[in-house]
Amino acid sequence: DEQVLETLSQHLVAHYKLQVQTLPFTDDVNLEEKELVLLYLSDDEIKSFLKKNMHINILVGIIPNKLCSRVMRSYGIVVDMFEALDDIFDRKRAQHVDVLFCNDEITFNSIIIGNVHGLNQPSNMQNSIYFRIKSFFSNLVHLSFVDYNLITSKGQNIETAATGIMILEHAKHEFNATLINEDLSLHDGKLNALILAPSSIFSYVHYLIISFFYHNFSLYKLPKSIGVISTSKLDISSSKPLDFIVDGVGMSAKNINLEVKRDVLYIQLGRLIQEEELEQNVDVEEKDIIKVATLPKGDMRKLLINEPVPLFKKADEEDFKELFVGLKQNAVLSTSFVVLMVLSTLLATTGLFQSSAPVIIGAMILAPLMAPIVSISMG
Repeated sequence: DEQVLETLSQHLVAHYKLQVQTLPFTDDVNLEEKELVLLYLSDDEIKSFLKKNMHINILVGIIPNKLCSRVMRSYGIVVDMFEALDDIFDRKRAQHVDVLFCNDEITFNSIIIGNVHGLNQPSNMQNSIYFRIKSFFSNLVHLSFVDYNLITSKGQNIETAATGIMILEHAKHEFNATLINEDLSLHDGKLNALILAPSSIFSYVHYLIISFFYHNFSLYKLPKSIGVISTSKLDISSSKPLDFIVDGVGMSAKNINLEVKRDVLYIQLGRLIQEEELEQNVDVEEKDIIKVATLPKGDMRKLLINEPVPLFKKADEEDFKELFVGLKQNAVLSTSFVVLMVLSTLLATTGLFQSSAPVIIGAMILAPLMAPIVSISMG
């Protein structure tokens, strides 16, 4: 490392006419606002440094090394040290970006709660057919649910059961280690929680086929077994302690508090982040995006937690509620109902005078009587 730092210092003097002060990580230093600080540290050391000094609004440059792979992937840093230095001194790449905090700790890549069954493993694409089939049936056997209570930044409370949850703040799909095949912004002030909750073996098999054999999908066109919440803050709790993984490090807690702090990190982004993706002054959409209509609720939630997963989805109270609302709406007298009844009566009368069975049958089809009859029969 000392040899690398010496080479780095000589390069900076020769190419950028800079005098470099090299300091050990343990030293307390007085940093000034907008000052450029080059970090040749591990992922954990970078997290510790940023947490301590982020409020000063220093400009951070990352020098690539094998111990900071997660930071490099998160901010598009190339492996070659000299190319990374060129990016560091490209002023267009100096950006204020959002940072995701999990229980007040910085997160660079992702948070995995429970078992997401391949949602975070695009590396399956590199494995053999035999390995993928083996993983497919292994996941099918080890299917269990946990109760989750989620509260968004707007105070919306969502109670459901799921096998696991994956949380991302930003991502570039070319080097993002998940199945999401699209870019997530560094500047939108939102985290994205993907909740895996298949309500039956059939829907779970459908998800596994997509994840293990098609390898990716869009965040806005997901299987019905996955719900999405995009919000600036999310509190997650359960009746039991939650086991989760933050940037590859296993943890456990009763409650998980997630928050995106907007534009708190001033950093030189790498060239893997394309210039057109470098955004400033992005308007943040205040409204949360919540797509959880297909997630288990009520009796279905209790069934998945306490009993074996059913082969097919069982109807719950919400499904019956929608059915009765539709029946009630169909039983209301309306202008269209009266018009169709008059037309069908005239058509049936014409058929009777002409002794034409097809005309009478057409009048029966035209008459909107089935919905009121079903409504009356259902009370």
